[in-house]
Amino acid sequence: MMTTPIDPRVEAYLRQLNFALSPLPWDQRNEIFTDISDHIARELTAVGGEPTAVDDVLRRVGDPHAIAQEAGAPPLPMPVPPRTGRGLEIAAVLLISAGSIFVPLLGWLVGVVLLWVSRRFTRADKLIGTLLPPFGFFAPFVLAFMPLSSGSSTACVTPLQVGSAQPAGNGGATAVGLPAAHCTTVTHGIGAGTGLAILLVLVVAAIYTVVRLSRRVAHMT
Repeated sequence: MMTTPIDPRVEAYLRQLNFALSPLPWDQRNEIFTDISDHIARELTAVGGEPTAVDDVLRRVGDPHAIAQEAGAPPLPMPVPPRTGRGLEIAAVLLISAGSIFVPLLGWLVGVVLLWVSRRFTRADKLIGTLLPPFGFFAPFVLAFMPLSSGSSTACVTPLQVGSAQPAGNGGATAVGLPAAHCTTVTHGIGAGTGLAILLVLVVAAIYTVVRLSRRVAHMT
């Protein structure tokens, strides 16, 4: 009897065989299991233990459930992998999107934490979900408090320079040699067109992120 499988695939095969033979009496089940495991060991020894030959050997031995049914065991239902819920991923998408608006900052932070905790989003999904949405959803609030271009103002400064004074007719003095004034024009705020363009780009990026993550969640099983 093979007591130490030489390959994980052999071990998995023997587990399936043991499960398929479980309805049979113990003596019959043990005899069939011993014969099959010894046969697999001899086949693997004959091929020199080549890893690439394991699948061929197991294929020639046959399906474990078919062997059990030939021995008189009733067919057993195949185990169905448990379906995992998507609540964590759905909550992450909702908090990153709607949470950023209805619960500013806190909702987005919780959504990002859930996004990174989930093992079902790819690393690219997590980076996109972390970097793009906050700017897109917060953009309207930022631009609401950011002054748009409302005009410009000009400030002129004249350096003080003492020049020679010439007597005037009324006993006063006239300053000569004063330098020209230096003027600077200052524009207040950003342009309206620039602000709207920034807003549009950020909102589109946020919408793209939500659509991407939502599609990922929809295809999760």
